[in-house]
Amino acid sequence: MRVYADAAAARTAFASKQIELLPATSGDYAQIKKLADANIVATDASEFISLMFNLDTPTLNDPRVRQALTYALDRQVLVNDLAGQARQINTSAPPEYWAYPQNLPGYSFDLAKAKQLLADAGWRANGDGVLQQNNKAIRLELWTEADDPLLEPLAFRIREMYAALGIQIELELDDRSGWITRAFQHRFDLLLISRQIPLDPDQRWYWQSDQNTKGVGFNFGSYANPRVDGALKDLLRASSCDANARAASFGEINRALIPDAPVVFLFAPKKYLVTRERVLNLAPSPFAGDFWNLKDWRVK
Repeated sequence: MRVYADAAAARTAFASKQIELLPATSGDYAQIKKLADANIVATDASEFISLMFNLDTPTLNDPRVRQALTYALDRQVLVNDLAGQARQINTSAPPEYWAYPQNLPGYSFDLAKAKQLLADAGWRANGDGVLQQNNKAIRLELWTEADDPLLEPLAFRIREMYAALGIQIELELDDRSGWITRAFQHRFDLLLISRQIPLDPDQRWYWQSDQNTKGVGFNFGSYANPRVDGALKDLLRASSCDANARAASFGEINRALIPDAPVVFLFAPKKYLVTRERVLNLAPSPFAGDFWNLKDWRVK
């Protein structure tokens, strides 16, 4: 095993045949596909990318508005833009996840329904097509990490889709430290973010109401639902950590998240192992990791 300062240095080492295997993220895809004598093995990363709503923003405190903003995003187009580097998801885990709930409802792209929900919430288009309520237009700030190869172009695309709905989005980009600081302080309206999916279904850091303390909590959007809080407690208190009981609680949490719409679940990005053609039997997994079957690896 060799350690390199950054991804570019590691790619150079692979190209010069110093190493035979190179881990890479979806953001590296444009570069790794240029490597000669390379076999790219892809799997889902154990993370999800979502658009988070700040429920402290008065406009976004109405679930009808959040549902409308979810219906207004054509997630298939967003995935297509990534040319196979991700796949669409409907909740905070991929379908292969061991506790994934069956028969979950979801959101399809439906601009007409989005407009109707906003009209029901009191937001109607003026002569210029901009949505207004009490003569005040919807204007929201969307924050994400500058120069991120996935998040930054995705943010521009989301702004375009919301413009078609009549919502004015001010796009704000910051470096990683500034963006994370703003997230912890809840100083945003919309936040485009990538979050890890732990193997354990306990995701209370993201959804539990007491995790929204500014500066320390990971519930950046101030989401709160007593049903979700109760299900999270049940998940932790399952007798003998019974897997079926814990999976049932995870399902209840996600069935509450979908109509509440505290985030738009967008997609799970890919991760990659780049190898020489002669390296055989790699089988990376989103949750078991890249090396779980190392004993089976062979060199041709």
